[in-house]
Amino acid sequence: MSDHRLAGKGGMSNREACFAFTVMRPDTEGGAKYTCRAAADDPGGPTKYGVTLATLRRYRSDPTLTADDVKALTEEEARAIFEQGYYDHINADLLPAPLALMAVDWVFNGGPAVRRLQERLGVNPDGVIGPHTAAVANSLSPDLMGAVISAYGAARLEYMQALRNWEANKNGWSTRVHVCMDEARKLINEEG
Repeated sequence: MSDHRLAGKGGMSNREACFAFTVMRPDTEGGAKYTCRAAADDPGGPTKYGVTLATLRRYRSDPTLTADDVKALTEEEARAIFEQGYYDHINADLLPAPLALMAVDWVFNGGPAVRRLQERLGVNPDGVIGPHTAAVANSLSPDLMGAVISAYGAARLEYMQALRNWEANKNGWSTRVHVCMDEARKLINEEG
């Protein structure tokens, strides 16, 4: 596997940069902040580091966990959940930094992230980032990478707009997608 380094991020690996953006930024998942918006517009309920109670129950294989267990979640365990359940699960290390950031952020928040990326890359949308998808992604020129970022961000917004809770969350979700796209575009030059 490649271990892309993000020069502008202090030599941070894709894994670290994705965790920092997707989980630790106050304007994405809020880092260590515990929230509980149990409502029709946010079915996640108790959440910390972007990890919901349902996710924590699956990760620990314990259906008896409660909101208190989410409140007690450590950054170390949240990182393990992020890495195993999202970053490693989609083989993000195979992607160039800009596309890794976008794919990981989307998959962490739910949705067909890998298939939609593959569609934008013009490869078979089988939902698996393997050698062929990685080769195509890593062969993109900076101009093509920028075009894929734009098309991929638009696909994510289109997906979100079809969700039943879009109206209640559209401002935050739109902002997140646009910030993610901006960060990905910054990484194009840093990769080269």
